[in-house]
Amino acid sequence: MLWRQITSAAQNFKLGYNVQRPYPWRGTTPLVCIFFVGLTILLVFVNIPLSAYDVVQEFTYNPNETSPSPPFSDIIPASLRHTAGDFTPQTFIVGDTIKTDSSVFDYVIMEAFPSGRAPAFGNQVASFPYYNNPLSSCDVLTISLTIRDLDWVSFSATISCWIPTKYKMTLSLNQSSWYNRVVGVPLKAVHDLDGILQDLEYGLDLKNISPFNNQSATGLDLSVFPCCVCSDWYAESYIQVPFLNMPYLNDHPPCDNDVAKFQATEISMYYGTPIDAEFILSSFPAEPGGNILPPNQMLVPSNSQLLLQNAFQAIYNIVRLDLGVVSPNQIFASPIMFNKSISSVSLPFLLDLDRYGQYFHCDVGDFFIGSDIATAYLVNDSYANCIRRVRSDSSLDAYSDDIGAIRVPSVSYLRPVFRRKPMLSAISSVFVATFAMVSAAWSLFNFIAGSFCQTQSDVSGCPHCKHCQGPTGDSESVLLSRRGSRYEAIAMGEMQEDGV
Repeated sequence: MLWRQITSAAQNFKLGYNVQRPYPWRGTTPLVCIFFVGLTILLVFVNIPLSAYDVVQEFTYNPNETSPSPPFSDIIPASLRHTAGDFTPQTFIVGDTIKTDSSVFDYVIMEAFPSGRAPAFGNQVASFPYYNNPLSSCDVLTISLTIRDLDWVSFSATISCWIPTKYKMTLSLNQSSWYNRVVGVPLKAVHDLDGILQDLEYGLDLKNISPFNNQSATGLDLSVFPCCVCSDWYAESYIQVPFLNMPYLNDHPPCDNDVAKFQATEISMYYGTPIDAEFILSSFPAEPGGNILPPNQMLVPSNSQLLLQNAFQAIYNIVRLDLGVVSPNQIFASPIMFNKSISSVSLPFLLDLDRYGQYFHCDVGDFFIGSDIATAYLVNDSYANCIRRVRSDSSLDAYSDDIGAIRVPSVSYLRPVFRRKPMLSAISSVFVATFAMVSAAWSLFNFIAGSFCQTQSDVSGCPHCKHCQGPTGDSESVLLSRRGSRYEAIAMGEMQEDGV
């Protein structure tokens, strides 16, 4: 008996609830369904780039390249779009050697200063961050030539940079290291520099330099800096000379639209050899005005100025080209500027073709048809004359491949990039994110709709009539009284069955 009562009560259990006003806009239900289906599809595409991809770090040599964006990233507003972030800068240490992809020279960092502070003695730093900045923010500060009798010409240069911070580099080449760069170098202009240095090597007659002791000179050391005013360091607006420190550059020379000029800072002559007792070193001051050597013909041979000017012009312009600095006076970018900057010199034929012919390169193949290098050299009297004639043909663009490339050091960087998660992980991440967003949207919609259709418990809110009211006058009593009557009827029926 008790079990049957419990079972019957469970089967007929019904929660009581207040009679509510029916939803007044039931015709909009299909529109709401279509809206939420479309919203779900849209959120799936939105969550693919947001949830299906992770940001990982990878090594790269081109950190400034745009990182590939995940699919469907364009539908996300830029203000909300997730970016991979910036690459981690490389740390350069004083003493490091840097080189670009197509570089001729190796640059050694010799000095660096903290960013935001003026260089001064004592505030150098041992390292600095490098953000893949092009080397076009550098320029040549000084050039030094070393010439010894019966020996090859060697040179060095100091490079001053100002981005991302103030720092200096140096390069130096001697005979053995230079020939390794002539063969197979990426810059065609290297062959012209090689020929002009050979003009200097074989054309500079040191035996005629004997101003002090009637002894022929055996060596010459010469240092210059590119100039505009050409008097001293302090007269140049783009050069800063800190107290107790070497000069550095703030920018490129403002006179780059004209032929480059050089002012000598140190001139040293050597007589005899270092092992001789009569070895003498003498130095004499340079005269301002762009004269590399004193114009006194008793001190220097008549062709020394032109030979040295040609050498400094070639070194200066090829170093700038290697750095990616292409200015209006770049001789390898303009045949006219080449002939203005490289002077014509007449030299005796001192070249031993059997010994040095394999190293002598003059791009005369298109100019002297059917002629070999020896004939070209004999006809033109010097490499400078030969190359001037070739470059006078403005239609011959021999250096087009050397110009225009951005030079940056070849070092690796850590760059954040997007990588897709494993397939199942990506699908579950997109599903969870989409479900959470749709649930939030539905809750918001339900709250807004409920605010317009508030629960009504009085008679005015009931679409039916007086049968909704119970003895106490409220709708809830109707449900309770009906439920009680049903229980009584069930109980009476069971009692009658027992009586039978």
